[in-house]
Amino acid sequence: MNFEIRGIHYEVSDKTKEQIEKKFDKLGKYFQEDVNANVILSRFKEMFKIEATINTKQTIFRAEEVSDNAYEAI
Repeated sequence: MNFEIRGIHYEVSDKTKEQIEKKFDKLGKYFQEDVNANVILSRFKEMFKIEATINTKQTIFRAEEVSDNAYEAI
């Protein structure tokens, strides 16, 4: 799985990137082809929002989560 991890109003640390990749690697067994995962982690006031999109040839999977802790959102 190929990752593009970005932050909006938030500097994404290496530890956070590793945590995101670890979570998404569990999903890799469900895809036969190599897929792209776009992850955006944004911060608004005291809340963190993570938006994840996985593009396959046939389907687009999308999820969002909001929390007051970045690691809980992941």
